[in-house]
Amino acid sequence: MSRIAKAPITIPEGVNITHADGVMSVKGKLGEMTMHVNSLVQVSNNDNVLTFEPNQVSKKLEKKCMGSSGNSESKYS
Repeated sequence: MSRIAKAPITIPEGVNITHADGVMSVKGKLGEMTMHVNSLVQVSNNDNVLTFEPNQVSKKLEKKCMGSSGNSESKYS
């Protein structure tokens, strides 16, 4: 994960965050937002601080989810 993804996010007063079934919802005074969270990422909300960590998965599945087949050879080379 990138350094930015590892940085904790402090949730301001008046903002509610729910996370269930891979969907994160954020509600505040300016509106509401819903976002899909990849199953390879574990989201934790402790004391109004969000943290993101990678789940333990196989390298093959990780590469598949990133759009890479993991093969350096091309059939056209």
